[in-house]
Amino acid sequence: MTIKIPYWAHQLTDEGLLTFAAFTTRVCDKYGYCEWYSLNKEDLATICNKRGAGIIDWLRRELDGEAIEFADMTDHYVCFRVNKQPCGGSSKDFEYAQLTEDRQQKVWIYLLGCMNYNFLTDDVVQTNTYRPNTYHVTEFKITREALGYIKKADRV
Repeated sequence: MTIKIPYWAHQLTDEGLLTFAAFTTRVCDKYGYCEWYSLNKEDLATICNKRGAGIIDWLRRELDGEAIEFADMTDHYVCFRVNKQPCGGSSKDFEYAQLTEDRQQKVWIYLLGCMNYNFLTDDVVQTNTYRPNTYHVTEFKITREALGYIKKADRV
């Protein structure tokens, strides 16, 4: 499965990181770059296929700190911001990567379903996936039903 990732993620080999990088690209393409977005840490761990404890420090070590920032807000939520906006969507701004692991392919398919007006549920209301939370930061949440669809592999 081929996914679109930002140019700053081209050196990544971990498919969980590639999936998260593709997710950030999709979010920013849809809602804007240089904005803060919040994400449940458990959902972040599910996307990356890692344990939740210490995931923010791990992401800061693995990803380019100038391209993406993380704010460890609370025990349950993290904020991220992609700082480098593409220059008009040219081909040099993006790369393509392959997801070969079955689990990461399922995660990506689920995320696409959620971001396309959540057609995976019976909800007929066409709303944006990201909504402002109490702190006026847009927030994304994977439904708990996803855990049944996404096969859990051994987490590192």
